[in-house]
Amino acid sequence: MIFGAGALLLLLAGSRKGEPGPGLLLAAALFAAPALCLLPPGWQQLMWMINILGAPILAALVVVILLTLMPVMSLLARVRRSWALGAAAAVLSLALLGAGLLIGKPCKDRPLMNSVVYTADLDSGKAFWLSEDVKVDEWTQQFFPKGLRAPISDLLPWAHGDHYLRAEAPVAESLRGVRAEGVRDETVDGKRRVTMRLFAHDAPYRMELRQTGGAPVTAATVAGVATTPGKDPFSLSFELFPAGGYEVVLETEPGDPPVFEAFASVYGFPSIPGVTPRPAHMVPEPNTMRNGITLRSQHMYITNRLEIAASPADLQ
Repeated sequence: MIFGAGALLLLLAGSRKGEPGPGLLLAAALFAAPALCLLPPGWQQLMWMINILGAPILAALVVVILLTLMPVMSLLARVRRSWALGAAAAVLSLALLGAGLLIGKPCKDRPLMNSVVYTADLDSGKAFWLSEDVKVDEWTQQFFPKGLRAPISDLLPWAHGDHYLRAEAPVAESLRGVRAEGVRDETVDGKRRVTMRLFAHDAPYRMELRQTGGAPVTAATVAGVATTPGKDPFSLSFELFPAGGYEVVLETEPGDPPVFEAFASVYGFPSIPGVTPRPAHMVPEPNTMRNGITLRSQHMYITNRLEIAASPADLQ
């Protein structure tokens, strides 16, 4: 801004006797040097950091740089047949763009991005590959050979629409879901009180336990902290579930054993024989690339049934 103001001051002082001459315009153009030296490196860093989300900021920086070069534009306009310079620049730009497309093939330093999500119901023995990619590429072809798209709200209730790639998948043998280890099962004041320890062996970053049947839960304590059951169905949500699990005490009305559905969200990709790893020129798509999408790559969603049986030894 300081040097740009200096260029304007120079042009103002030199234009008192008429239109600025070529020498004055060239001198004013030299004041653009600081902007050209300082802004392009910062522009490149911003492009790496905020990507398409910061496009308005990046465009504003380009405008600022072009404003400092306005004396050069005015000087070029005085050149006879200046249109030839524009045409030559256009041809050079197209040649450089074509060379970039030919040379800039995907590699480890310039990888392609794709997204594949895995969901499994450990009780029904059904699993699916899911993706919100626009098209199937050479690596995702192994998961979606037919490229069929369908709704997935029956698997992930928050995912709406029918634009998702969906295909059946084998259940990974390494997945164990959420399990409970019984500690005590007693009757207190006519109500059943079950103390158990919840374990999530797949290291989920988020886990939800939602009651789907049996006697209603009237009170609950998690790691010594009492919770107040809200409206039916009763549910518990956990963030960053610890490896050691949680001790949970449930108090229920007399009746059938409570049944819960455990839904775990896990970072990672399942270990399944026959699945070819991503080649070196591909990476999982980060969550900063596209707004408004539901599925993120390298995620697993695991569901299993948990029944609070009649005795601690029978907890499943």
